[in-house]
Amino acid sequence: MRKPFLALLLSTCLITTTITGCSSSNQTSKTTTETTQKTKDSDTLTAFDYNPDDYITLGAYTGLTLDSAKTEVTDEAVEAQIQQDLDDNPISTKITNRKPKNDDYVVIDFTSSVDGKDYESSSNYEDTKGAGCELIIGGANFGKDVDNAIKKASIGDTFTVKTTLPDSYDDDAGKDVTYKITLKEIRKYTDATLTKDFVKKNFDCDSIEDYRKSVKERLYDDTEASNNKIVLSNAYSKILETSKIKEYPTELHDYYDSQYRQFYESFAEGFGMEVSDLIADDQLDDEIDNATAQSLVINAIAKKENIVITNDDYQKYLEDNLDTSTYSSVEEFEEDTGKEALIEEMQTDLVGKFLLANNKLNKISQKEFDKLYNTEDDESEATIEAE
Repeated sequence: MRKPFLALLLSTCLITTTITGCSSSNQTSKTTTETTQKTKDSDTLTAFDYNPDDYITLGAYTGLTLDSAKTEVTDEAVEAQIQQDLDDNPISTKITNRKPKNDDYVVIDFTSSVDGKDYESSSNYEDTKGAGCELIIGGANFGKDVDNAIKKASIGDTFTVKTTLPDSYDDDAGKDVTYKITLKEIRKYTDATLTKDFVKKNFDCDSIEDYRKSVKERLYDDTEASNNKIVLSNAYSKILETSKIKEYPTELHDYYDSQYRQFYESFAEGFGMEVSDLIADDQLDDEIDNATAQSLVINAIAKKENIVITNDDYQKYLEDNLDTSTYSSVEEFEEDTGKEALIEEMQTDLVGKFLLANNKLNKISQKEFDKLYNTEDDESEATIEAE
């Protein structure tokens, strides 16, 4: 599930172009359209209704000098990525002449019930290699009893297994469960090799040479985006140093407070932890304040430079960034992500491009840049001055 606001909250900005292969037709994550300056009118969209000038006296945001890498991609990095692509796309072979055994992958359809009520089904599980739910025999995904029952089945068999939910089911662990399972397929996976067929099937490239070129372009774009994120992090730090924030817009601060707390609560719950195990209260408050301050700076710059988002821009952004493997429509994408988050993301992207184009970039080698910025930079803390 794509949550762009997390990229906005937990990193400086989103300036990414994902290249999945030689053809751009498969691209599902694109940057905002070219940074342009437009005349504001009734068609302009904003995430929150406030005037930045009422809350911040903006410091210098142009004429800054910022370290920036001469983005480089080594041959070693290309070869490492090729190996990763091979590992991520093993060759699948169907087995039809025997029953499953340990280390086989099987595809099943199933429903289950607990206490006489529907519990889980194969529709809850995403299988990227075919229809149904894929699991490995011996992995005890649903417990050893289920594995043992599957090993006795032939393709096409439907059978029932009664067992107890394993420890991985947390609060439901130990409850009696009944599975109705249909064995659809048995698979074996073997290591892929770099062939013309492999690059055509998995990356839509016509030759190995084209594929290698696409890998280098992919790595370059990823590295450039990562570098730019650090450049802009430093830019926002410098801007905040010379800015004066009078107070935060209530709606804006409440938004980031809610998003950050939801994120940490969800993350902690997924690992059976408390939020306090991940971050101290004062640190969380600082992160919320920093995110609010950065958003305030971004929108103040957008206002001064007349960088606006129209309804047409927004609709195009929805269409360009729609992940069709996750969402069936732009409406579903927008509802799940949130319109405020999407507009904030777009504004961050546009202002980021403006800052990169209107400040002096001190170009240094990728090696030197990595050495200087090999850890996440702490976001600047804005000083709130009483009116």
